[in-house]
Amino acid sequence: MDELTKLAKNKLRDILALRIELSIDPSVHIGSLLESKTVVEYDIEGTVQSKSGTQKTINRRAGVSPWVQELHKAEMELLQIMRLLHEVQGGTEEVDTRRLRIQTARETARLLKAFPGLPVDEVVASVTKAAS
Repeated sequence: MDELTKLAKNKLRDILALRIELSIDPSVHIGSLLESKTVVEYDIEGTVQSKSGTQKTINRRAGVSPWVQELHKAEMELLQIMRLLHEVQGGTEEVDTRRLRIQTARETARLLKAFPGLPVDEVVASVTKAAS
Protein backbone atom coordinates (compact mmCIF):
# COMPACT_ATOMS: atom_id res chain seq x y z
CA MET A 1 0.00 0.00 0.00
CA ASP A 2 2.90 2.37 0.73
CA GLU A 3 4.30 1.71 -2.74
CA LEU A 4 0.93 2.59 -4.31
CA THR A 5 0.79 5.79 -2.27
CA LYS A 6 4.30 6.77 -3.42
CA LEU A 7 3.37 5.94 -7.00
CA ALA A 8 0.21 8.08 -6.75
CA LYS A 9 2.19 11.02 -5.33
CA ASN A 10 4.79 10.77 -8.10
CA LYS A 11 2.10 10.57 -10.77
CA LEU A 12 0.39 13.62 -9.29
CA ARG A 13 3.69 15.51 -9.43
CA ASP A 14 4.04 14.51 -13.10
CA ILE A 15 0.55 15.83 -13.80
CA LEU A 16 1.28 19.12 -12.04
CA ALA A 17 4.54 19.51 -13.98
CA LEU A 18 2.72 18.89 -17.26
CA ARG A 19 0.01 21.37 -16.34
CA ILE A 20 2.64 24.01 -15.51
CA GLU A 21 4.37 23.36 -18.84
CA LEU A 22 1.06 23.64 -20.70
CA SER A 23 0.11 26.84 -18.89
CA ILE A 24 3.25 28.67 -20.03
CA ASP A 25 1.83 29.18 -23.53
CA PRO A 26 -1.63 27.60 -23.74
CA SER A 27 -2.32 28.88 -27.25
CA VAL A 28 0.27 26.45 -28.61
CA HIS A 29 -1.30 23.39 -26.99
CA ILE A 30 -5.01 24.15 -26.88
CA GLY A 31 -7.11 23.46 -29.94
CA SER A 32 -7.29 20.71 -32.46
CA LEU A 33 -4.65 21.92 -34.90
CA LEU A 34 -0.99 20.99 -34.88
CA GLU A 35 1.34 23.38 -36.59
CA SER A 36 4.61 22.46 -38.25
CA LYS A 37 6.93 25.02 -39.78
CA THR A 38 9.28 24.30 -42.65
CA VAL A 39 12.06 26.57 -43.83
CA VAL A 40 13.43 25.86 -47.31
CA GLU A 41 16.50 27.60 -48.68
CA TYR A 42 16.72 27.80 -52.44
CA ASP A 43 19.25 29.06 -54.90
CA ILE A 44 18.28 29.00 -58.57
CA GLU A 45 21.19 30.00 -60.80
CA GLY A 46 21.62 30.00 -64.57
CA THR A 47 18.02 30.63 -65.53
CA VAL A 48 16.20 33.72 -66.66
CA GLN A 49 14.72 34.04 -63.18
CA SER A 50 17.81 33.56 -61.01
CA LYS A 51 16.77 33.71 -57.36
CA SER A 52 18.02 32.78 -53.96
CA GLY A 53 16.53 33.04 -50.50
CA THR A 54 14.38 31.16 -48.03
CA GLN A 55 10.76 30.14 -48.08
CA LYS A 56 8.78 29.50 -44.91
CA THR A 57 5.70 27.30 -44.94
CA ILE A 58 3.32 26.54 -42.11
CA ASN A 59 1.33 23.32 -42.24
CA ARG A 60 -1.66 22.79 -39.99
CA ARG A 61 -3.27 19.44 -39.44
CA ALA A 62 -5.81 18.01 -37.07
CA GLY A 63 -4.43 16.47 -33.93
CA VAL A 64 -3.59 16.96 -30.28
CA SER A 65 -0.39 18.36 -28.85
CA PRO A 66 1.99 15.63 -27.57
CA TRP A 67 2.09 17.45 -24.20
CA VAL A 68 -1.70 17.23 -23.92
CA GLN A 69 -1.61 13.54 -24.90
CA GLU A 70 0.95 12.91 -22.17
CA LEU A 71 -1.18 14.81 -19.65
CA HIS A 72 -4.26 12.72 -20.48
CA LYS A 73 -2.23 9.52 -20.23
CA ALA A 74 -0.82 10.53 -16.83
CA GLU A 75 -4.29 11.45 -15.55
CA MET A 76 -5.69 8.07 -16.61
CA GLU A 77 -2.79 6.29 -14.91
CA LEU A 78 -3.40 8.29 -11.71
CA LEU A 79 -7.07 7.34 -11.82
CA GLN A 80 -6.16 3.65 -12.11
CA ILE A 81 -3.72 3.96 -9.21
CA MET A 82 -6.34 5.71 -7.06
CA ARG A 83 -8.89 2.97 -7.84
CA LEU A 84 -6.34 0.34 -6.84
CA LEU A 85 -5.58 2.21 -3.62
CA HIS A 86 -9.28 2.39 -2.84
CA GLU A 87 -9.71 -1.34 -3.41
CA VAL A 88 -6.66 -2.17 -1.27
CA GLN A 89 -7.75 0.08 1.59
CA GLY A 90 -11.35 -1.06 1.44
CA GLY A 91 -14.29 1.23 1.75
CA THR A 92 -16.61 2.10 4.57
CA GLU A 93 -20.34 1.51 4.35
CA GLU A 94 -20.84 5.13 3.29
CA VAL A 95 -18.25 4.82 0.51
CA ASP A 96 -19.80 1.57 -0.72
CA THR A 97 -23.23 3.22 -0.84
CA ARG A 98 -21.76 6.15 -2.75
CA ARG A 99 -20.08 3.78 -5.19
CA LEU A 100 -23.38 1.99 -5.82
CA ARG A 101 -25.13 5.31 -6.44
CA ILE A 102 -22.45 6.34 -8.93
CA GLN A 103 -22.70 2.99 -10.72
CA THR A 104 -26.48 3.33 -10.86
CA ALA A 105 -26.21 6.86 -12.23
CA ARG A 106 -23.71 5.74 -14.87
CA GLU A 107 -25.93 2.84 -15.92
CA THR A 108 -28.92 5.17 -16.16
CA ALA A 109 -26.96 7.72 -18.20
CA ARG A 110 -25.68 4.96 -20.49
CA LEU A 111 -29.21 3.68 -21.14
CA LEU A 112 -30.62 7.16 -21.74
CA LYS A 113 -27.80 7.96 -24.15
CA ALA A 114 -28.11 4.65 -26.00
CA PHE A 115 -31.92 4.85 -26.25
CA PRO A 116 -32.93 8.53 -26.35
CA GLY A 117 -36.66 7.82 -26.76
CA LEU A 118 -36.84 5.35 -23.88
CA PRO A 119 -39.26 6.43 -21.13
CA VAL A 120 -37.70 7.15 -17.73
CA ASP A 121 -39.91 4.50 -16.04
CA GLU A 122 -38.45 1.79 -18.29
CA VAL A 123 -34.91 2.99 -17.56
CA VAL A 124 -35.59 2.86 -13.82
CA ALA A 125 -37.04 -0.64 -14.16
CA SER A 126 -34.04 -1.80 -16.18
CA VAL A 127 -31.50 -0.35 -13.74
CA THR A 128 -33.38 -1.79 -10.76
CA LYS A 129 -33.50 -5.18 -12.44
CA ALA A 130 -29.75 -5.06 -13.14
CA ALA A 131 -29.00 -4.07 -9.53
CA SER A 132 -30.96 -7.03 -8.14
